[in-house]
Amino acid sequence: MPDPNPVPESPSRNTVAELENDAMSFVLELARALHEFGTPAHQLEVALETVAGSLGLTAEFFSSPTSIMVGFGYRIEQRVHLLRVEPAEPNLGKLAQLDSVVRDVVDGRIGAVEGLLRVHAVKSEAPLWPTWLTLLAFVSASGAVACFLHVEVGDVAVAALLGLVTGLITLATSGSRTSRPVIEPLAAFAVTTIALTIDVFKGTGTGFATSLAGLIVLLPGLTLTIALTELSTRHLVSGTARLSGVIIVFLGLGFGLALGAELGGFLGVELKSVLQPDALAWLSRASLPAWAEWVALLIAPLAFSVLLKAALRDIGWILLTCASAYLTSRFVGASIGEEFGAFLGAFVISAGSNLAERLYRRSSIVTAVPGLLILVPGAIGFRSVTSLVGYQYEDGIAIAFHMGLIGISSWQVCWSGTWPPAQSSTAGFDMMNLETWELLSSMVTVIGLPLAIIVFFLQTRRERINDEIMVYESLSDTYQQFLRVALQHSDLHLFSEERTPTLNEEQYDRMMVIFTMLVSLFERAYILIYDENASGVQARRWNSWNDYMREWCAREDFRVELDKLLQGEDEDFCRYIRALAAQAASPKR
Repeated sequence: MPDPNPVPESPSRNTVAELENDAMSFVLELARALHEFGTPAHQLEVALETVAGSLGLTAEFFSSPTSIMVGFGYRIEQRVHLLRVEPAEPNLGKLAQLDSVVRDVVDGRIGAVEGLLRVHAVKSEAPLWPTWLTLLAFVSASGAVACFLHVEVGDVAVAALLGLVTGLITLATSGSRTSRPVIEPLAAFAVTTIALTIDVFKGTGTGFATSLAGLIVLLPGLTLTIALTELSTRHLVSGTARLSGVIIVFLGLGFGLALGAELGGFLGVELKSVLQPDALAWLSRASLPAWAEWVALLIAPLAFSVLLKAALRDIGWILLTCASAYLTSRFVGASIGEEFGAFLGAFVISAGSNLAERLYRRSSIVTAVPGLLILVPGAIGFRSVTSLVGYQYEDGIAIAFHMGLIGISSWQVCWSGTWPPAQSSTAGFDMMNLETWELLSSMVTVIGLPLAIIVFFLQTRRERINDEIMVYESLSDTYQQFLRVALQHSDLHLFSEERTPTLNEEQYDRMMVIFTMLVSLFERAYILIYDENASGVQARRWNSWNDYMREWCAREDFRVELDKLLQGEDEDFCRYIRALAAQAASPKR
């Protein structure tokens, strides 16, 4: 009679060895995949320790930007595996898939063999986004950042062109290991040459701002933040290596910047002697409208999502997190200081990322990385390099120190408050009480975002009004100074409507210099104040300048010399003041 309660047979030594080998193979392949798709060292090691423990393995891990060492077993019997890897850029879509695989393994839903097959499937998948969309993302990111820098309308178009150049260089060279190290200096040289050529030719003074926008995707601000995080979590080798890589990237950018600035300045001067002044008239000198920053705030996260290869279903959370972090950082930074603004912005990223993870079981790194790209001090680091290249050593060092403070403010909250991407919700990892984090996340998302938008709108409107008042008062003061100059030359009869007879050569030269000053002032007022659809206070401000122009156009001396005075001036302004002169010259009825 068979035993009703048979004792299960112990697995054979071969079976145990095979299971152990399958588990080790899965851990090794997972380690390589997580590193390949951009997981920081401190999160990579925590994730692998969790997975190894759930599979019954005793293991130790050591991760650096270029290698991973894995030791299985106890000290004397330990078997060490060395994986040679390359520093990688984040691939948020595949990181999210790997996070799902690890959760299933840790929770016991699948075994090591099936997990290994799924990791191979993730690695072999085709790129999520097509090449043309990636190029469009380079263009969109650069244009959006230019809007954040509050440049002119034409500069946004230049920044978008420079973003296209950066994208083409990056995609053309990133596939080759030999050409990858020259991506940053080559892109910086090409972008700065184009930007400075246009700047010198047009005289806009925004060459370095458009260069910054064009190179924004290559700036290592995110890498800097991760390096500081790894150093703070005592991953000293990985943090030091990554920080050294950041310095090398900035030096490469500085080298390309210096060469490009020299060549761009030379080409701009040469083009001035060859081309007509209106050759680039399509680059408008008008100021950006107030809504441009809002549009940029929508476009930038979408562009970063494509560049970071995020999955389509994660883009909504990425957009929400980036917008919340940017608005919080901008408002608080303007009111208190950039460091504290970056600190609170990072808290918004941390809370929002954890809320998304708890609600949708998606890795918090998927939303944390794009959010950090909005906050990280890569742009400030570029300004530091620009100052050093221009021999402004004190400014360069001060800006670099400022960059470090903002970077520290970012990682103190963001990385310390996010769960590791591979951590299972049942694994017992809890930085704070879970209910507290979820309450804070909900408060930030539901209350903080609308409040930040309202405050940001009011702050922007107040800043715009103050800027308009300052511009108007500055122009008015300049006009009063001009009138005092005109009164000092009473022999020219500048305020007479009739033409002054018998001016000698010296008097005529003085009159032309004074008229040139006046036309330059009128042009500046037209560009800064005039708006065809203006109403209210802005319309009244412009009407006062319109009256000044009419009064001077009524004076024959000024009207006769007007064509000579308008050579090389803004075309719209020339049409406007010529129309006033024509009205003044017509016989009165």
